[in-house]
Amino acid sequence: MKKQSNENKSTTSSEGGRSVGLFCFLMVGFVICCVNIVVINMKNNTAVAGINTSKTLVLGESRGIIYDYKFNRLVSSDYDYVCAVKPDISSSEMLRNVLDADSYVNVVNHISKGNPTKFVSPRFIAHKDIICDKIYKRYNNSQLASHLIGYVDYENTGVSGIEKSYNSLLESYSGDYCVRYFADGTGRVMNGADVEVESEGYNSKGGVVLTLDKNAQFLLEEAMDSCGIEKGAAALLDIKSGAIRAIVSRPNFNPNAVVDYLNGDSSPLFNRSIAAYPIGSVFKPLIAASALEQGVDPRTVYECKGVISDNNSSFNCTKSHGTVNMATALMYSCNCYFINLINKIDYEKTIALASSFYFGSEQEICNGIYSSGGNLPSIAELDSFAARANFSFGQGTLNATVLQIAGLYTAIANEGKFCSPYAVEGECDENGVFEPTHTAFAPHKVFSKETADFIAACLELAVREGTGVNAANEKFTVAGKTATAQTGEYQKGKERLVTWFAGFFPYDNPEYVLVIMCEDGESGSSDCAPVFSKVAAALITDQ
Repeated sequence: MKKQSNENKSTTSSEGGRSVGLFCFLMVGFVICCVNIVVINMKNNTAVAGINTSKTLVLGESRGIIYDYKFNRLVSSDYDYVCAVKPDISSSEMLRNVLDADSYVNVVNHISKGNPTKFVSPRFIAHKDIICDKIYKRYNNSQLASHLIGYVDYENTGVSGIEKSYNSLLESYSGDYCVRYFADGTGRVMNGADVEVESEGYNSKGGVVLTLDKNAQFLLEEAMDSCGIEKGAAALLDIKSGAIRAIVSRPNFNPNAVVDYLNGDSSPLFNRSIAAYPIGSVFKPLIAASALEQGVDPRTVYECKGVISDNNSSFNCTKSHGTVNMATALMYSCNCYFINLINKIDYEKTIALASSFYFGSEQEICNGIYSSGGNLPSIAELDSFAARANFSFGQGTLNATVLQIAGLYTAIANEGKFCSPYAVEGECDENGVFEPTHTAFAPHKVFSKETADFIAACLELAVREGTGVNAANEKFTVAGKTATAQTGEYQKGKERLVTWFAGFFPYDNPEYVLVIMCEDGESGSSDCAPVFSKVAAALITDQ
């Protein structure tokens, strides 16, 4: 029995040993599993942290540049100092002496949470934990040529003007200025880690080159504003080429805050410089040119009694001018003379001459931007005395743009040769290398040099002694013509008028044609001629 008991004990002991071994084996396996799980979790955490190992601040975005023809920037010319700061106590203390109180509190609030932040600085900052650089603003608050240049939306896509018509080109030269910070697994920026700056493509030199002259554009805009033209337009053209050196529409708008102008009085977003208006007496030189080309003797006199009529209608002059010829009729803007004149010439040829200046036809001044064709009466529309009378002094259904009038006056100043106005010279690549895209055509001869010279002399006389005296300056001689066009629209019992001045300068060696138009004006002499005088004197002096 005793032996049996020992055997039982031995069996029990053996079974217990196996149980302990199994337990230990299981425990070791459990520990290994736990270790593996921890390792896997650590690896997973590392991977998750790897996704968030950096924080990026975009300091600025750029887009292709829009230049004037001398390669001066018309956009992205002004800048702010924009800074990116690491969450560091030393930098926060230093900023106390740089930023205003509100900006300082805002910056410190961000960096105290371990977040880098950006801010605009009033000056350049040199500090080991701060990246500071010039970040260019797309537009100034007093942006030049805003209607021609246009504006972009919140996605930096062109909405109007050059920004829209050359959007693909300008987008191709886009770039970002970014600062990247490395962070730990919790997302906090690591103080000792490197900081990466990426600015590839930012502020590229690539873009589009306009015909504008930045200085001339400034002078014309300043003159329009200082002379009180609140609604109107103006265009300055190079006489030899037709290049638009300045073009203005008023009222102006700030392209940084377009939404503020969407429902504005006077439609500030409307581009009046390519819109058509009643033109009045600035059209008379074309009637005179047509008559001269048809053999009319300009010395032939006419007796202006202040009114002219047929059996059905009558037209008044500003006064009874007495005996006038073509020169004095232009000088004093005698309507009766021109009504008599158009009834003595072939007005079909006159319409054909007007058509050669694109009166009645749209003009593409650059890719995708068209100046209105306005309205040129058909031959059938001039079948009555009244219709021909209105046409002879630029009224009736006739209307045109400042660019169409400017085209007419370039031919007068350029020996009868006409160049169609245009607004873009070419493109620049990312290195600033220019490639012309405008095809320069030889000026088209629309009437003889003799005709051009005679009318030019009449327009010089009109400024020296006639209706255009307010366009004169003391430095050199100019030539031009006033106009006060009726609209047939009334406001508060008073007819709305569109007033003009069109001319060229210097008279002896013409370089520029300048046309100014004013909505709701009083007269071309009082509204527009002073703008002409101011721009001409300043522009020639500045050359």
